[in-house]
Amino acid sequence: MTQSPRELAAQSAKFRREQERLLQDLLGILDSLDYACEHWQQAEQQHIQPRSPSVPLRVEPVINAPFPIFQHWRQALQK
Repeated sequence: MTQSPRELAAQSAKFRREQERLLQDLLGILDSLDYACEHWQQAEQQHIQPRSPSVPLRVEPVINAPFPIFQHWRQALQK
């Protein structure tokens, strides 16, 4: 069945409106993703903040360091 030019124009306008609505939805999703990405980057930066020098690094002994390599690193880290 052949459609009239009026029906084709109406269908084309309907598709255009649907396409515009989908594009607006997509842009909203992209804005939300961009906001979430910025939020997570800020949270990660706050979490990775280097320790202040006033907070000492604590090294736990490794079961009296029975192996020489443990003794070496234990002494190196305690300096």
